[in-house]
Amino acid sequence: MIGGDYRTTMAGHQGTNSLLPHEKRIGLFNRTAFDVTSDIQIYGQVSWNRYQGQSFYQQTPSVGVTIQPDNAYLRTYYPAIAAQVKAPFTIGTSNDGYPAPGSNNTRKVLRLVGGADGKFMLFGKNWKWDAYYQHGVTKSHQELTNTWNTARMALAQDAVIAAAGNAAGVAPGTIICRSTLANPTNGCVPIDRLGLHGGPSAAALAYIYGGQQPYRNETIKEDVASVSTTGEVFDLPGGPVAVALGGEWRKEQIAGSVPTDFQPVHNANGTTTNNWLYGNYLPNFGKYNVKEGFVEVDLPVLKGVDLNAAGRYTDYSTSGSVQTWKAGGTYTPIPDIKLRGTYSHDIRAPNLQELFAAGTARTNSVILPGNSPLGAGSFQFVESTIGNPNLKPEKANTWTAGVVLSPRFAPGFSVSFDYYDIKIKDAIGTITSQNTVDFCYSGATAYCPNIVYSGGALSQIVVQPFNFASQREKGFDTEASYRTDLSAISANLPGSFNIHTEITHYIQNVIDNGIVVRNYAGVNGGSLSGTYSAPSWVYRVSAFYNINPWTFNLVARGFGSGVYGNEYVECTSGCPLSTVQNLTINDNHIRGATYFDASVSVKIKAGGHDADLSLVVSNLFNKDPVPVGNGPDGNNTAAYAQTNRTLYDVVGRVFRVAASFKF
Repeated sequence: MIGGDYRTTMAGHQGTNSLLPHEKRIGLFNRTAFDVTSDIQIYGQVSWNRYQGQSFYQQTPSVGVTIQPDNAYLRTYYPAIAAQVKAPFTIGTSNDGYPAPGSNNTRKVLRLVGGADGKFMLFGKNWKWDAYYQHGVTKSHQELTNTWNTARMALAQDAVIAAAGNAAGVAPGTIICRSTLANPTNGCVPIDRLGLHGGPSAAALAYIYGGQQPYRNETIKEDVASVSTTGEVFDLPGGPVAVALGGEWRKEQIAGSVPTDFQPVHNANGTTTNNWLYGNYLPNFGKYNVKEGFVEVDLPVLKGVDLNAAGRYTDYSTSGSVQTWKAGGTYTPIPDIKLRGTYSHDIRAPNLQELFAAGTARTNSVILPGNSPLGAGSFQFVESTIGNPNLKPEKANTWTAGVVLSPRFAPGFSVSFDYYDIKIKDAIGTITSQNTVDFCYSGATAYCPNIVYSGGALSQIVVQPFNFASQREKGFDTEASYRTDLSAISANLPGSFNIHTEITHYIQNVIDNGIVVRNYAGVNGGSLSGTYSAPSWVYRVSAFYNINPWTFNLVARGFGSGVYGNEYVECTSGCPLSTVQNLTINDNHIRGATYFDASVSVKIKAGGHDADLSLVVSNLFNKDPVPVGNGPDGNNTAAYAQTNRTLYDVVGRVFRVAASFKF
């Protein structure tokens, strides 16, 4: 089998920034198999994918910009103020007029698989086996765009008016960098941080961006060896007992490279100097391996009563061994009704980035409270995001109970309902810089070492994942489907129609990080929701019409309205004191959204072989994302800055074309 997929995406939304994000994807796939005997088949599989995407951030405001009393633009545009200024002062600026910063990333993925499968007889029963080895390589290039060099910006914003007979040899009255007076060939181009006045010149932008922008190259490798077998052993009153067992070895590793010019500088006094507004990459290095074995048993003890159980032993080179298991069963009193339930103990191990991320740095700002060393106010700092090699696997206990109805009086129709309750210990998560500050100065001193002061200023806040105390989630899933041949309605109607509906209701999603307890169920966005928000209702309806060789599909997907945070107090007057645990907000409502997708596919013959062609359109009506306000903690200012991108579509209408061929 050979397949190919090419996709190009361009955002359908455009705001004040004329630059549009875009994506390009291309994928190739081949699988070749050979029957050695009637019982043994060997196969090889190769796939290659390439992704390139350009995206843009909101323009980040700057605070703490130092202006000297003899600043050329101050004296030119604000002479009355300049006459009164005798010492350096700091300002904040929205940086309007600068091109939006962003990223231009490329990722290439190669996956090779070689294996064999077959069948044999054991205990007088048919058994199957499968073994394979997989090698995967991902090469990524992460590059920033329109991010300035902080040292160059400091020189450029320190602009003065050249006096007669200056060392640079420029005409008196010319606006020039102060540094150029001492070093006439340093190439510095002055820039105005006080206002637009036509905006930064192309030469000034070229100087502060410094030509080549920060980038990091990474190579991620995964090797997997697996063997498994399934079969039947003996019979019970309800049917044959089935067994599956096997083992797997997996190795994952990451290695990177970053030119020295784009890395942060570690100073002798223990502080860090970041040369770029964003990025300041460090190369990531790390690896781990996993060895595991599993067994699963299905026991049809009576007709209509099935029990199943499974166990898995896993050993991680980074965190040791864990055991996971599950047990469940189904009961079918009549063909129309099936009752089902499970109880399981599961884990999720930390990934390469969570364990070994060497760090990236960016300029950010936070609001410090009055009991901080600098007092109350908004302060700029360097935010460093790093991994945590001491992370342990998450552990979860889950139980579910549900029912499936397939009424015989309505052929083709079925509906199911399942309730779930998940309790997680040592959940892996990250809190924001603002949360780090809030927790530290409200008594959670464990967070204070992540806040670094240097030279009487806020220097750095370190953000890294850690094992939360606990997380608990409750909710239910409902599915319904119906399929019918249209000839059942009228003999003259061709084709078939089916519709499938999925609805999830999140009742509770409580995170206890050992400091505060928050319920994120029904939270659609806001800076405090992080990655844990879960809308109260999520739904998806898919309708298909099949008329050989064509298939038409229409999907409606979306979620209900929600809030910024369940802990917020909504009020407009007579508000209580706003605290870290219970912030006040004038409007705690965020609209939900519904999106429509459509596709059409056709089966054709190409060169005597079967082929499929398809066209897919996501966000058919180019629906805009819901604007999300600044939020009570003041982390961002742009209307879409805190929009939950895991929920809302922020790209716009997307077209995809795909083709696959069978040989």
